Amino acid sequence: MNERIQELARQADAYAWQQIDEGADYDKQPQFFAGKFAELIVNECIELIKKEENMPPEAISPKEWHQYAVVFKEHFGMK
Repeated sequence: MNERIQELARQADAYAWQQIDEGADYDKQPQFFAGKFAELIVNECIELIKKEENMPPEAISPKEWHQYAVVFKEHFGMK
């Protein structure tokens, strides 16, 4: 697994357990983890877009989105 994804997973795991420590139901830990992990990945992707074009997402054409998909996959070590 890509080191960046591992780091995001660690952050999401810490967040999920923090929710439990603060009194949330133990059974919801996987939901907290999954939600935070997805949020972190999306934020990472948005930051990649900002670095690439310095342009708001609504200004990007479908062709450019495809190009960003390639950038995202490479960034996270996906094929």
